[in-house]
Amino acid sequence: PFPGRCKPRVQADRTDCDALDDYTATHGIQNATGYDEFIYRFKDGKPLAGPWEPVRLVEQALRREQNLAGKLTDAVLTVIPASTFWDNRRRFGKFCRLLCETTGMEDGFDAIEITRSRASMRGIRYKSKIENLRIHYNRFRERHVFLFDDVCNTGTGFNQLADALVRYGDASSVTGIFLGRNT
Repeated sequence: PFPGRCKPRVQADRTDCDALDDYTATHGIQNATGYDEFIYRFKDGKPLAGPWEPVRLVEQALRREQNLAGKLTDAVLTVIPASTFWDNRRRFGKFCRLLCETTGMEDGFDAIEITRSRASMRGIRYKSKIENLRIHYNRFRERHVFLFDDVCNTGTGFNQLADALVRYGDASSVTGIFLGRNT
């Protein structure tokens, strides 16, 4: 019962975001769906069917969305980093490499570095979520950027990073891609 297309598009501060499905944030609740469990496993770096499971799901959804599929070969894929270097590497490193191999996007995983770990800021809206990042803006100049994260909660981290990529990196567009959006 996993989604094959993105849910209807949402906007976060004038920037497009695509989520594959809704997500319930409380792990282990009675009403958690199979897709919620899929996202929990992704966050833990342990997809049930191995690393290709989330890659194939996202690849299929991107190729089915006409407005996204045409941008793939001229795009850079990067992520909204996790709180720590090790969480970020475990969660997103292999995923980015494999998704870029299958879609032809440039792997921009290393274009945004974590300079110091920070506490989780899930749900926090009015603080900088990118102050601990070193962004190699030259990698994004005049490129389409797909900014990936497992879950979109408030959209604050996405908005801050997307704004920086357009403002300082001169990205031609930034599209958020999420496995789930918090409901």
